Amino acid sequence: INVCHGNKDMEITERVVQKLYPDYMPTFNKYLKRRNRLEQLGIFISNWSVFDDYCEWLFAILFEIEKHADISENSLHTARKLGFIAEQLAPVYFHHNKLKIKHLAVAWVNPDQKNKSWFRYHASNMKSTLRFWFNI
Repeated sequence: INVCHGNKDMEITERVVQKLYPDYMPTFNKYLKRRNRLEQLGIFISNWSVFDDYCEWLFAILFEIEKHADISENSLHTARKLGFIAEQLAPVYFHHNKLKIKHLAVAWVNPDQKNKSWFRYHASNMKSTLRFWFNI
């Protein structure tokens, strides 16, 4: 299971996808369970019909996950839990529907972090993310 999520959340996600969209399971297994790559910052350009179909698919899954996942802890990462899961589900949808994917570099600009180097800023974010997911 992808290391960027707690096992319990990914198990819930897997059960929900299996229940709502069983035809997506081979792609889910290939891109989430058997892969150690994180595809995040889900920015994409599409036509309206693809966007509508993606939103219908994604939100059906997320609303069902919300019923079962523990989002009671009052922290920024818990509040973003469904967003993190959505980032992981996006490649499943894109690959399953054989959409063209192009990965591009993203420039991250944060004016509040003027005195931190790029490396320190991202290392700090990675540290807090790992703390959340692995309860460190």
